[in-house]
Amino acid sequence: MSNELPEGWASARLRDGVVAGAQTGFACGKHSRDARGVAHLRPMNVSEAGRLRLDDVKFIDSAEVDRDERWIRSGDVLFNNTNSPELVGKTAVYTEDVPRAFSNHMTRVRCTAAADPQFLAHAIHQKWREGLFASICNNHVSQASISTDVLLDLELPVPPLAEQRRIVAKVEALLEQVRRAKDRLDRVPVILKRFRQAVLAAACAGQLTEEWRDLAHVEPAEKGSSAEPSYSSDREVPDLPDCWRWHSLRSLVGAKQVFCYGVVQPGHDDPDGVPLIRAGDLHDLTSALPNLRRIPADIDDTFRRSRVVGGEVLVTVVGANIGTVALAPRAAAGFNIARAVAKVPVSGAMPEFVLLWLRTTTAYRWMVSDAREVARPTLNLEQLGDIPVPVPPLDEQAEIVRRVDGLFALATSIEQRVERAAARARSMPQAILSKAFAGDLVPTEAELARAEGRDYETAAELLRQLTSERRHPSGGRPQERRQTARDHESMVSAAKIRQGHPLEMPSPPKRPPTLDEEVAMSVLALLHAADGTIARADLARAFVLRSHPDLLRDLAPTSLPQVHEWAARVSVRPLPPGKLVAILRLLEERGALAFSIDDASQSVVTIGPATTPKEKIHAWFTYEANLALLVLRTVSQQRLRSIHKRLAGEDRSLVELAS
Repeated sequence: MSNELPEGWASARLRDGVVAGAQTGFACGKHSRDARGVAHLRPMNVSEAGRLRLDDVKFIDSAEVDRDERWIRSGDVLFNNTNSPELVGKTAVYTEDVPRAFSNHMTRVRCTAAADPQFLAHAIHQKWREGLFASICNNHVSQASISTDVLLDLELPVPPLAEQRRIVAKVEALLEQVRRAKDRLDRVPVILKRFRQAVLAAACAGQLTEEWRDLAHVEPAEKGSSAEPSYSSDREVPDLPDCWRWHSLRSLVGAKQVFCYGVVQPGHDDPDGVPLIRAGDLHDLTSALPNLRRIPADIDDTFRRSRVVGGEVLVTVVGANIGTVALAPRAAAGFNIARAVAKVPVSGAMPEFVLLWLRTTTAYRWMVSDAREVARPTLNLEQLGDIPVPVPPLDEQAEIVRRVDGLFALATSIEQRVERAAARARSMPQAILSKAFAGDLVPTEAELARAEGRDYETAAELLRQLTSERRHPSGGRPQERRQTARDHESMVSAAKIRQGHPLEMPSPPKRPPTLDEEVAMSVLALLHAADGTIARADLARAFVLRSHPDLLRDLAPTSLPQVHEWAARVSVRPLPPGKLVAILRLLEERGALAFSIDDASQSVVTIGPATTPKEKIHAWFTYEANLALLVLRTVSQQRLRSIHKRLAGEDRSLVELAS
């Protein structure tokens, strides 16, 4: 990885403080799609755009998900560890409120305080876009895989946390613009298809040349085989101008010309034989000419009558594509046609005009509805010959063909421009993310700190702190047992406070403060140090909102700018609920917060700013889910230390409780 990182960034492996752990899911052979049980996420639930997809979810028995390591929760990152070489490594952040299970082909990644989950998901998925995982995966018989160790060794650029969140916000805004642009571009082909059909309908009903007819004083076309076309009563045809006439398609074929099918048994493909035009070639006949199948000369000689000379109308009359039409180009002279294609050598009208009519929705529906199902749909020559064709005077036919060609050329030009724009839109996400991970998308935290005259914590400093805590946990007992004991003591303390009993505090610690103590003192320091730039109520909102940003929508709009500004500059430190309750109680005594406790679950039920009860924020927390207590790092470390000293005596109870 390049060493030229933006100021304040660090280059780090995932295992070096970026993630708290990576857990592979589990296999389960008993799936169902009836939405009973627990959803079991699989590789197809992460899209190639790096988004969670829940349109195809299988379910398993809830008894299979019997421990935390089998659950994925909001804020976890989901990595596809097994797939084809092209797809292995797809990554998305899980943002759903409802937890789900995940398969053994997925790896759950949980971030530390150094990484925003959405930023990490974008960063890993960008490596997939760049083809990294395809180049380092283990290839098996039918699939490829990325081991957990390989994933944890992945090295990524890591900005300061606040900058990560600004990057994510900018990336998401730009990707949303790209998505909307792609949605609009995707609608254009449908619009152009309708445009072409509208042009054909107007042209073959005389509407496209109505003014031209008035100026040209055209004479009526020659009458057809009957004044009225021969068609069943349920057919609807457009009204024709007075100078137009209806003809059957058969009546437009010259007396000495052959209206027929093509070769029934083409035999083997003969490289030196005669080119054969088949039904599938009619979609783009000009492009298909160089690559046509060839039949032996003797078979071609047997079907001399179906050879084309150029200018004939060719119609698919067998198979799923009945009604597809094309004009045989002059370059196809001497070629033959297959049994599924009918040759219509038109002489009583311009073949180009007849082709336009057969491409209208009306004529196409007639051909499809007249087809008979034998082994496969078939339109016989008698049915095809009975198709009515509106015939204007020759001069008007030529004018119609000229105008339609011009309008179709315009549509084709638009189509080409849309295809180029769509190609750019498809490449835009990768360009946006490349710019983001080079530090060029938003101002860096270093630049903002200098402009605002404040300090900031670099990514390297935070990573070193987190790595040190993992390697040197305080105390001598295992971390898990120590945390359990401290949780229990904190819950007992919280219960005593709630019941009105005085809290017995230990002697002040004679050692440097722990991070928990720094957290507690920093919150109090900011409450005291707020000099009008932010109200206590706004600080209380920020206290909650960094853990639950979805609550932003419940706040009064006037407070949002301050909340956004302050809440974007935080680092989180999980605390046991019991300890948190006791800390919140002391903060409540200082007029900063208002909250209540559920006696049954021993958890915080509601929390909000004490000064504005009408804007109380509701959040639900269980005992198992630790609430993140915030450290707002907008005050310089030197200023914090001075405030800590001044508050040491007044708020020693909080410091001791946090220890």
